[in-house]
Amino acid sequence: MGCCTKHFRFAISDQIWKQCLTPRLGGLGLRKVVDHAEIAFSASWHEAKATCRENWSARDDTQWSLSQKLGSYKKDEEILKKLIEEAPNPRERQRLTRLKCEHSGAWVCAVPSTQDGNDTVMRPRNFQVAIAMRLGLPVLDEEKSCSLCMQIIDVFGDHAACCAMSSDRIHRHNRVRNLLDRICQEGMLSPVIEKASSWGCLRATAW
Repeated sequence: MGCCTKHFRFAISDQIWKQCLTPRLGGLGLRKVVDHAEIAFSASWHEAKATCRENWSARDDTQWSLSQKLGSYKKDEEILKKLIEEAPNPRERQRLTRLKCEHSGAWVCAVPSTQDGNDTVMRPRNFQVAIAMRLGLPVLDEEKSCSLCMQIIDVFGDHAACCAMSSDRIHRHNRVRNLLDRICQEGMLSPVIEKASSWGCLRATAW
């Protein structure tokens, strides 16, 4: 089974399907029913019992007595831990480990809005590639040489995000800088953008 658009196509393996987790742990918020059904039923059973204030007979399939939200999160943690342990190589293990970093999945849950400018909305193509990289899927059909530094770009596209010869890192930095400047201006914090030759490009002074 795979996902495709007019210009972008990738196949989803069984290993990738296991990454159906909460965005806080590297998924896209689409959980597997088979993994969470028992937790949901058990949490609902205990909540109904407490609400009715009745003495119900215990059941073998209602061991989880806390909230469904907490139960599902703990289940996702177990799944991610197993994925990390079974990672086929160090790169995949590192990718899965970094998915747990704080705010690493914030962009997945963010509601698209141009209120702060067009720079806050990802283009469809960029979103597709970001999703593929988040899931550990290849974004290229074959390895290629970087046209700037001649190093090899593997099918996962890691080099493209850190090439020292490319100006992409500066462009990304400047877009974030400009967005922060605009937000600070609206908040009347008197921001000052430093000279273009300086890397630390923004100061804000609260009055």
